[in-house]
Amino acid sequence: MTTASPPPSPLSSSDSGGCQLGRHDYWEATYATELANLSLTGDEGEVWFGDAVNEATADFAAAVILREHSRPPFNRPPASSPPAAAPAAAAPPPRVVDVGCGNGALVFALADRGFGGEGAGEEGGGGGGGGDGGRRLPLLVGVDYSTAALALAAAVAARRGLASAALPLPPSPGPPPTIGWVVADLVADGMRGGGGGGPPNPAAWALPPACAAACTDKGTLDAVRLSPSPGGGGGGGAVGAYLRGVAALLRPGGLFIVTSCNATLGELRRELCGGGGPGEGGGVEGGGGAGGEGGRSPPPSPPPPPLFSYVDHVRTYPTFKFGGVEGSRVATVAVRKR
Repeated sequence: MTTASPPPSPLSSSDSGGCQLGRHDYWEATYATELANLSLTGDEGEVWFGDAVNEATADFAAAVILREHSRPPFNRPPASSPPAAAPAAAAPPPRVVDVGCGNGALVFALADRGFGGEGAGEEGGGGGGGGDGGRRLPLLVGVDYSTAALALAAAVAARRGLASAALPLPPSPGPPPTIGWVVADLVADGMRGGGGGGPPNPAAWALPPACAAACTDKGTLDAVRLSPSPGGGGGGGAVGAYLRGVAALLRPGGLFIVTSCNATLGELRRELCGGGGPGEGGGVEGGGGAGGEGGRSPPPSPPPPPLFSYVDHVRTYPTFKFGGVEGSRVATVAVRKR
């Protein structure tokens, strides 16, 4: 059976530096190949970290989102909303944004667990949506910086009979589709638009600020760490820009659920929630200090507070011991936007 030619090895380097997994051109080539293979063979493409981890991530995300969604601040209106004249009704369904969705494997797993739908009660800033400004916005959104990835995800959705569309949607009195797709580069936009470490503007991504009750990430933070962008790691570089972008999508108290194969649970917690040790405290607001007068360096500024606080983690992954230390091949953690 004929298939499209494979892209370059993901672990190879390129002339412009950096591992291929951190490069936009690699992912464009990869997903273009998978899209061609979908039409030729029906293969939906690689499930990053495998089916078992994808399902475990979706199960954990569903459980944590539904558990936390009924607790403050999700059952309060956004700060910009006028006070309710009557006791608030039950919170509408939460909106979930999968960041770095690729071929949509995790998005579809979340749809299988009841997320998405037609967004009843979500338009205009209800529930998990934040200030939607009256936009028609689905309750399940996949975001990726690769247009080929989103073309593949949309094609897979169509084959599965799921209604999906690229955002922003045109004005219409009808409900939005089950899933929306957004082209956005949180790293580049965060480094460019968040000058000095400020938050980027999600409006540039066809999404309103604070629109999500939860964001999910399966392998995207891993890839961002491999980015060839200046300062690929740490609060002031690509990782910091990415985390600021995620925080801009989340409403206050929103959840960020991350699955990584390149960091231990402890490393993930320190990166997202701070830790105070050498090299720790990622997930910061960003920003370094200026030089002092007379050639003297000023005393170091205290690190900005972390963006997130710990909520929960997956405890069911198989573990192994090496050198007296126990660990697992992957780690999944849920944190809350402060």
